[in-house]
Amino acid sequence: MNNQNTTVLGISLDYLMLLNDNVRGDVKMRQLEYAKLLSSFSIIVYSPRALKLKPQKWAENLYIYPTNSRNKATFIMDAYRIASELCKEKKFDVITTEDPFTTASVGYLLKRKYHLPLNMQVHCNFCNNRFWINNRLINRFFDIIAKFLLKKADTIRVGTSLDKQNIAKIGIDEKRIHIIPVHMDLDKFIHGNGEKIRRELLASVFNNIVMFVGRLSKEKDLPTLLKAFRLTLNKRNDILLILIGKGKEEQKLKKLADRLNLGNNVKFLGSISHDLLPDYLSAADVFVISSLFEGTCIAMAEALAAGKPVISTRVAGAIDLIEEGKNGFIVDQRDYSGLAEGIIYVLNNNKLFADNKRQNFEVLKNKFNRKANIENLIGLWEKTSEIAPENELKIITNYPVTPCPVWEKNVVIIYNNFNKKPIHNQLFARLYKITKEALLLGRLILSSGKYDILITYKDRVSYLFSILQGIFGKRIYHVMLNCLWALPKSPLRQRIRKKMTGMSLTGLDKTVVFARHEIFDYKRVFDFSKDNFIHIPYYFTSTSYQAIPEDGNYIFSGGHAHYRDYETLIEAVTGMDIECKIATQIPEYFESIKIPKNVHISCLSAKEYFECMAKSKIVVVPLKKGYFRSTGQRTYLNAMLLGKPLIVCDEYGAYDYVTNNEEGIIIPPGDPTRLRNEIKKFLNGDYDIQEMARKARLKAKGFSVDNTMGQIIKLAEQITGKRIKSSEIR
Repeated sequence: MNNQNTTVLGISLDYLMLLNDNVRGDVKMRQLEYAKLLSSFSIIVYSPRALKLKPQKWAENLYIYPTNSRNKATFIMDAYRIASELCKEKKFDVITTEDPFTTASVGYLLKRKYHLPLNMQVHCNFCNNRFWINNRLINRFFDIIAKFLLKKADTIRVGTSLDKQNIAKIGIDEKRIHIIPVHMDLDKFIHGNGEKIRRELLASVFNNIVMFVGRLSKEKDLPTLLKAFRLTLNKRNDILLILIGKGKEEQKLKKLADRLNLGNNVKFLGSISHDLLPDYLSAADVFVISSLFEGTCIAMAEALAAGKPVISTRVAGAIDLIEEGKNGFIVDQRDYSGLAEGIIYVLNNNKLFADNKRQNFEVLKNKFNRKANIENLIGLWEKTSEIAPENELKIITNYPVTPCPVWEKNVVIIYNNFNKKPIHNQLFARLYKITKEALLLGRLILSSGKYDILITYKDRVSYLFSILQGIFGKRIYHVMLNCLWALPKSPLRQRIRKKMTGMSLTGLDKTVVFARHEIFDYKRVFDFSKDNFIHIPYYFTSTSYQAIPEDGNYIFSGGHAHYRDYETLIEAVTGMDIECKIATQIPEYFESIKIPKNVHISCLSAKEYFECMAKSKIVVVPLKKGYFRSTGQRTYLNAMLLGKPLIVCDEYGAYDYVTNNEEGIIIPPGDPTRLRNEIKKFLNGDYDIQEMARKARLKAKGFSVDNTMGQIIKLAEQITGKRIKSSEIR
């Protein structure tokens, strides 16, 4: 690979590479190698104002821009300002950020402003990691920010398999997450010569060396290492602990070493040149990592390359690099007893681990192959650069559907749901509802300019928004679901409803109906073209509650009382020798109806509703006659999925879902005698219930929520000409 076509803008926090920092190893060399395969590589780096660093040119196409910020909080705006100036001077193909926190914030702002694709890199196992979250109070805030920002990235580069698993768990498509370890030059570590250093350190006093290399920082949990070493010395006092590196915890660690009476058995060497590190690692007998969390862990890889067994806590890098018993051991975080046991075991069986030195090195060399990993990262940047953010579809909706990953991952859901307790005063309840709807309408209006398409479920707010768009002009594409008007009893209300529906249709780009007949009714009633409508089947929901079907001894019916003809059902079952259970959220609907002894009305939760349906003998869906809308699909699809004998009283929508006499029985609504006869046929065994249930289950499985919402998202793509990121519905 040597295309040199891609221009990359990087955002980094690693200003120490500008100071020739020893602990940073070959960071500068890596940037130079990246630049060789790019058209241009510009890196904006956080740097403290006190250092007064100036822009540097490391190669003909590699530029470093320090921010000279007051602190990391102001770094975001400093980096954004510098990047904005650079974006005006040259064209960048892709942005890459060093972390999913501060630098990612800059990258996200630039992506939105300049429509550049964004690659984020994750080098720390932070996601859902309680040790990282609890390490600092601010990490709880960073955890929230990072999960938000990662979902905005076009691609994500991680260093370990555990990082990929954890990030995928927050709802990010695994295809966007790429494992590319930090490449390293490990050849020099296998050739390290530590004889002289070992003699100087042992000084004829000690026999073995335990070594740590890294920052002396809180997340390294070096107090656990010192405590483990104390236990080690209790068994063998001829061991020397060497700590290489500097950090804020250094003085605290020295004081702890004194309190533990480690004496001359521990030495803090501070920073050393990275060129000397192979010799120091060669001088050691065992390398120890006590970290609470790590990413790839370069120091671990370098120690393994030097042929040293590693005792490590259960961090991301260790899981990928250590084969227990072959090149080291893994213990739980803060388990200093386990660390001590590992150290003693390795020192007592050093030859066993030394025999695997060459094999371990070859495995590491392939994993951290410098050339391959550089090319893989450049390839990822090139792949990311081909993504055009301006063509990404942004969907907003007031229709929450859960659980539905296809919907939840690809839309922004806004709705007001802050009422936890019912309001019994009708006046206050009405005022509350109007206020809530007004707030939602306001949110839709304010949000419409930020998104490409609005998908709403039929309600008053959706009508008003559509009417406003029809009057004042469109700000956003608008699709409404299941919005054919129901027929009120009052002639005046009929005229008002018809007028509102007609006005709302003028502001819609497409109307989704859940029954084919509604398309023809719209044409007949409103004289709108059939092209304005599309039929997408509804979906079942019973699997959300894991109800177990049983052959019960009662008839079950339930659903919205305003659209159900419960009078017909009650008349049909009156006097029958079988119980009938009706589930409703509007018990007052039945106050004017005479209820026989074998009919029981109850308010049930969704879970109780499905359990009651699952244990019934027959499910009846008695829909009202004379409505211009289909309804009841969810009820009879759930019954079909549960394999229940099904009777649907309907003249419209059921035929799109149920084949009469195959998966269930469809009869005209409002006929109690016919309904009673069909119930008797089921009870008398006139129908092959098992075969009907088999066909019903098979057919119902095709009406999943993912299928329905996936079709709606595809419709949104067709209308806008844009595409969502997720590949799940392709």
